[in-house]
Amino acid sequence: MLGFPPESNWEGVGVFSHSAKLSHPLRQDGREGDIIEWESFKVGDELPVEVIGRPVYSAGREVMVYCDATHIHSAPDATSRESVWRFM
Repeated sequence: MLGFPPESNWEGVGVFSHSAKLSHPLRQDGREGDIIEWESFKVGDELPVEVIGRPVYSAGREVMVYCDATHIHSAPDATSRESVWRFM
């Protein structure tokens, strides 16, 4: 994920998505190539706030790398970006 903040010399959260590392990779029965959607899993309540990562954007930290099978991600609480590019 490549972040583009709203202005030059930006430092802070809100450029990248929030993320949380899962205890086990997501797997589901089905055909190879099927899309795995978080909403398809029965997980109960919301994630505890202490497990949610809020990556900070700053000079030298313009790229966020994670694995979709071992992390979930969502839009930040407050978005501070012009755009974000997700490479898969």
